Amino acid sequence: MRAQLGLLVVGLFALLGVTAQPQVALSAQLGDVNCDGAVNSTDAALVLQFSAGLISTLPCQAAADVSGDGSINAIDATLILQLSAGLIEAPSTSGRPLQVHHIDVEQGDAALIISPGGEVVMIDDGRWTNCSNTVTYLQSVGIGEIDYHFASHYHGDAIGCLDDLAAAGIAVEGACYDRGTVYNSSSYNDYVATCGERRQTLSQGQVITLDQGSATPVTITVIALNGAGQPTSDENALSLVLRLTYGAFDEVFAGDLTGDIPDIESVVAPQVGDVEVYKVSNHGSRLSSNETWLDTIAPEVAIISVGFNTVGHPEEETLRRLHDRQVRTYWTNEGSGAAPDPTLARVGGTIVIEALPGVGQEFTVSGDNFTHRFRNQ
Repeated sequence: MRAQLGLLVVGLFALLGVTAQPQVALSAQLGDVNCDGAVNSTDAALVLQFSAGLISTLPCQAAADVSGDGSINAIDATLILQLSAGLIEAPSTSGRPLQVHHIDVEQGDAALIISPGGEVVMIDDGRWTNCSNTVTYLQSVGIGEIDYHFASHYHGDAIGCLDDLAAAGIAVEGACYDRGTVYNSSSYNDYVATCGERRQTLSQGQVITLDQGSATPVTITVIALNGAGQPTSDENALSLVLRLTYGAFDEVFAGDLTGDIPDIESVVAPQVGDVEVYKVSNHGSRLSSNETWLDTIAPEVAIISVGFNTVGHPEEETLRRLHDRQVRTYWTNEGSGAAPDPTLARVGGTIVIEALPGVGQEFTVSGDNFTHRFRNQ
């Protein structure tokens, strides 16, 4: 029966002129599976090919699941044909989850964000000494281009791999956002050269909106940058502070922001407000995540992106501040500092968050062999 289905599908592809090896790419439009800017019978044929097991990947996972049921099958192909014929309107994305993938890049930062409508954002991209983790992961989830890239700061463990991604065919097609100015490092020079004319300087309060026109868009708000007005030349203290919002769900990213000397965290915490998830700054350094910051943003979950290092990250003092507040910590790797507390910490490789937008709706935190469930507050 499987072989017969395969022959039928191959025959359909031959009639439609579809190749069996689609090019990996990205689309923000539901149903545009081959990412060519149109929804048509070619996209439907690719979905049938995938559901028949004739190909192992699709160009855009989020664009292919038109029905929003979590699977890709003939129902989606039918809906795509109806969309292309104008018989139905594109389904709403408001009930679909926002995805945030905290990629295990060892001692570095890289977060992949996929909006419910299929737009792709990266906040940082990994450590310059080992970019294979970032490149391989994006390829494995079918990402062929990036709509927006944010550089939290200019250290090589945050912006070290954008050139490698471009070399692998995964380029930034929209904007490269950062704090402006210049920095003296080879990683910074590679970053600037890779972004080229797409580089844009952010400003405080700026909002980048994903899924525009959706009833529940995703927003990324620039809470602070360049030390929030405090005089400093410390690159960590100059980090962007970004709040990702999808309805009632919020996650804050603050690069390597400092909460010691200088204490930028206490200045900007009131503007961040309450969040569900905190991407822990500076890999769990004791110089970040101070008490005022944690008491103000009040996260339920904290993500620690860490790997082998020579500075003892994550540090016991930071973990104690988090765990004293009953914040569950999820680590991409074990690091070289304090050991994870089995009651409040979990080491899980790449950590994936999926969130729905409503108050009281669920968000999940998944890693190697586990999925934990939380509620938006």
